[in-house]
Amino acid sequence: MGASTDAALTEDQVQLLFDKTSGRDRLMWRILFLTGHTPKRNAGAEKGRPGAARLAHRRAYNGEGADTKTGKDRYVPIPESLRREIEEWIAVAPGDLMFPNLYGVMHSRHGDAMGNMVLRARAATGIQDLDFRRCRTTFATLYDGDVRDLQAILGHSRPDMTMKRYKRPIVARQQADVEELEARLSRKVVRMPAREKAV
Repeated sequence: MGASTDAALTEDQVQLLFDKTSGRDRLMWRILFLTGHTPKRNAGAEKGRPGAARLAHRRAYNGEGADTKTGKDRYVPIPESLRREIEEWIAVAPGDLMFPNLYGVMHSRHGDAMGNMVLRARAATGIQDLDFRRCRTTFATLYDGDVRDLQAILGHSRPDMTMKRYKRPIVARQQADVEELEARLSRKVVRMPAREKAV
């Protein structure tokens, strides 16, 4: 599959991926990029587990279901639009799993189906170094909320682990933030520029 990279995708690249994929592939990419899920958790997602605004983490190893490391269900918030997409998908997908393989059981993380999903997305978008690892890094980098909320979503025990392992700096975001700080400290009322989408 080529060398993996830890670089985050830009917002434009993620939008391109959503635009250029469809059906099962698109839904799986949207879950990965909008929730910080890993492919192992996507493969293990069960139909009964999505809540009204949350999605349960459940892992899959070699096509077998496994609980989270703590042995407890852990939920992540999901946007309303994604919740509707998941509900529509669940209504027509066969079996108990959200994304069963051809035999109705869990995909293997390293199986052909998952690998082909990446290859199709690379061909459609031209993002040749796209891989599953970049989804989680991109989510952490583009997430603009409190780091402790991000830590909880990713399931890390400490915020420094989240910052060190996944969060990448965005230069334009740094500039926008210091401009906003200067405006507040100077008691200026200014229109802030839109946040840059590149990393």
